[in-house]
Amino acid sequence: MATTGNDIGQGNGMGNEGTSRNESTMGEQSQTMGRTGQRGGQAEDLREGMARLGDAASASVERVADDAHETVERVADSASEYAERFSATGEQLMEDARDYIAGNPLRSIGIAAAAGFLIARIMR
Repeated sequence: MATTGNDIGQGNGMGNEGTSRNESTMGEQSQTMGRTGQRGGQAEDLREGMARLGDAASASVERVADDAHETVERVADSASEYAERFSATGEQLMEDARDYIAGNPLRSIGIAAAAGFLIARIMR
């Protein structure tokens, strides 16, 4: 069956109006596809931007975590040093107290009794 211009646009009772509607619809579809393509491009740009932002945030978190780890190590080292110093000082004080008590037993008993009396008075 052969088709003519009348069969396509005019044979259905639409005349040239049917052809222009088809052209208009096709134009709208291409515009819609263009907008959809633009949206797809924008979505891809947004995904890429979010990925870059995530990478930057990850790097920042790593730097902060590393700095915090180093700080904790320094604090732990300092605390360990102070603990060693106080331990040595405490041991030295105990040794000095033993030497004093061994050298002055009566005086040591008197000091202990006076300290006990004062503590009892304060606690009432």
